[in-house]
Amino acid sequence: MQKNDSHVFVEIDRAVCLISADTACGYGAEYECVMCRGRAAIVEDEAEKLKGLKALMKTQTGKNFEIAANAVDKVTVVRIDVDSYTAKARVK
Repeated sequence: MQKNDSHVFVEIDRAVCLISADTACGYGAEYECVMCRGRAAIVEDEAEKLKGLKALMKTQTGKNFEIAANAVDKVTVVRIDVDSYTAKARVK
């Protein structure tokens, strides 16, 4: 992240499945996608960092984890303040 420009673009994709075909150009994929434009900021506040890390772990694992303070100190958390977003999907 550049210190003089905090603008970011983030894309998150979820592949659903491959769509096969008889020809190469007929192949494709089912997917879901979100694209965001915004500003990145390094989170300095320990409580906000902990909240973000817990939310990330819950999203990724489905479990609530206790996170030790010394573990929070060892990571950098970057918050994205979203200005605009779009989403699209291709599902059959």
